[in-house]
Amino acid sequence: MLLIDDGDGGVVGMRAGLRDYLRSHLTADRIDRDLAEGASPEATVASALRAQELTSMRSRRDLASGLQRALAGAIASGYARLAGAPLARDGILASAAEIGELSRRLLAEGPVSVRGVAQTRLLLTNGAGPLHNRRSQERLAATVRRAIRDLDIDGSGLAA
Repeated sequence: MLLIDDGDGGVVGMRAGLRDYLRSHLTADRIDRDLAEGASPEATVASALRAQELTSMRSRRDLASGLQRALAGAIASGYARLAGAPLARDGILASAAEIGELSRRLLAEGPVSVRGVAQTRLLLTNGAGPLHNRRSQERLAATVRRAIRDLDIDGSGLAA
């Protein structure tokens, strides 16, 4: 049972159908961007499903593993890559403590805010972002610190 915004400031329980699962999967990148910017996970059935998936321990472990691989790749060689995409080695090395903290927070027991998890996923998958592009307008350390901060459940309704 998913809780979905009823449009009047409340929520209603809904069951997801096959079409909802497909929509969530096919629009995952757009939903992740919306969630990372603070959209309510209860806005649609597809976003509620995606939020559930993102905040699962399996997804959080996968994201933490990706962060750890990026850090290990930056430490191990002069030209680092993650799943074929180049890494901004200098930024990663300068942000190693923050990246380690984000990884630890993702692996911690208990609920987390979908906003911070979505930000982490985008950090890992956006080839134009600061993890992969040293010329990115975003600074890696600031982006990682924001994701750490936004993992906290703060009563804003962003928990999944």
